[in-house]
Amino acid sequence: MYKRNAQGWSKHIDFMLLDLIILQLSYMLVYYFRFEEWAYLTRVYRNLGIVLLLADLLVIVLNNSLHDVIKRTYTRELIEHGKHCFYVFAVIVFYLFSTQQDVYYSRFVLAGTMLIYSVAGYCVRILFKEILRRGKFRRERNNMLVVVSEKSADQLVTQLLSDNRAGYDIVGIVLLESSNIASIHGIPVVCDIKKASQYIAKEWIDSV
Repeated sequence: MYKRNAQGWSKHIDFMLLDLIILQLSYMLVYYFRFEEWAYLTRVYRNLGIVLLLADLLVIVLNNSLHDVIKRTYTRELIEHGKHCFYVFAVIVFYLFSTQQDVYYSRFVLAGTMLIYSVAGYCVRILFKEILRRGKFRRERNNMLVVVSEKSADQLVTQLLSDNRAGYDIVGIVLLESSNIASIHGIPVVCDIKKASQYIAKEWIDSV
C-alpha cells in the first residue's frame, strides 16, 4: 500500500501561511499607525518582524497548534487560537528581555500587534474553514477505501459522502461478499474482501 499522509502541522501548510501573513500584516499596520512609516524600513523593527515570524513558526511546530484545526468548533478555535497567541507573545517577551532589547521597542506596537493578530487571526481561520467545508477551495485529501457489507454499503457510503468536513476522497469500495454490483453512489466496487490485499498493494490508498 502506498501511503502519503502528512503528519502534524505539515498537513495544514495553508493555515500556517495564513497565520504568518496575518501576524505580519498586523505588525506592519500597528507600526504604521504609530510611526507613519513601514516597519521593515527600520533596521531595529525589521529585526523584530523577523523574530515575530520565527516565534510564530516555533509555536506552531512545537505546540502543534494546528492539530484538528478543521474539526474545531467556534469555541474551541477561540480557545486554541488564544493559547497560540499567548505563547507567541510569551516567546517574543522572553527574547526581548533575555537579549536586553526591550528598551528599543514600543510597547504600543507589541501590544497592538498581538491584539489585532488575535482577533484577525481567529476571524480568518473561521472564514477559511467555512470555505474549505463548502468545497470552494480544494486542498490535498486522503484516498480512502471503504470495506463494508453489501447490506450496509448504501447507508454507510451516503453518510461518508455527506460529511463536507472530511479530509478524504472515497476511491473505491470493497464488499465483504462476492457481488455483481459495479458501483454505489458513483463509487466503484473494486473487489471483494478476498482480493482486497492485492488491490491495496498496487493502488495509492491512505486509509481504510
